[in-house]
Amino acid sequence: MYEAEAKERQRLHGGTAPGKPKDESLIPTLEQVIPEPRSIERAASAFGVGKQYIADVKRIEKEAPEG
Repeated sequence: MYEAEAKERQRLHGGTAPGKPKDESLIPTLEQVIPEPRSIERAASAFGVGKQYIADVKRIEKEAPEG
């Protein structure tokens, strides 16, 4: 769930990256950008761990998904 939210924010931000043509429909509103803490912070809070722990777990899953 948190990862999907992060991907959506990244998709919205992609339309505003330097060098990209400006598509006004892709520019996020202030409410879309600042409504809540980042997904990694929310996940860390939900599990009672630090942000680095969540980042480490995601990296390990990516590097060794089988195990």
